Amino acid sequence: ERKYFAEAVRFVDQVALLDGQIGSETISLIDEVRPFTWVVMEEDDLPQKRAFCDANQIGYQVIAEEVLIQLPDEPVTLDESASSQKKVLVTGCFDWLHSGHVRFFEETSELGDLYVVLGHDKNVRLLKGEGHPQFREEERRYMVQSIRFVKQALISSGHSWARPSWVTGTI
Repeated sequence: ERKYFAEAVRFVDQVALLDGQIGSETISLIDEVRPFTWVVMEEDDLPQKRAFCDANQIGYQVIAEEVLIQLPDEPVTLDESASSQKKVLVTGCFDWLHSGHVRFFEETSELGDLYVVLGHDKNVRLLKGEGHPQFREEERRYMVQSIRFVKQALISSGHSWARPSWVTGTI
């Protein structure tokens, strides 16, 4: 399930499953997936990791958390060329994105270019109750837009169950 989800992410080129235990100071060297760079979050930076990369001629880069919590100002850049495909519109909260959602996107994208309309934060709270949404609307839009089957993700501006007339933006 995790492999399926990872392969559905637009930014992922290849997924390899590893058997056995994964160490915290090294990465598995697989012939088919020879890493060029090992990228870690700031709190995971260890001298042992740097030494492993030096010994195996692998680049090493640390990304600070403040960089990762900032979402891009604009949605993911997509191929905006005219499409002869039908436009398919689906709506939902997509508050806790999971492989079932990805499978839904995959299936519906076979009908045409898939546009996903997400409920805005206030509406998700109205429909699902206190404690929701678990992720802000811009985070949810970014996550849904990151799925390769989705042509574009938009945030609804309406209240109650989503209706296409409430969509902010154009399709």
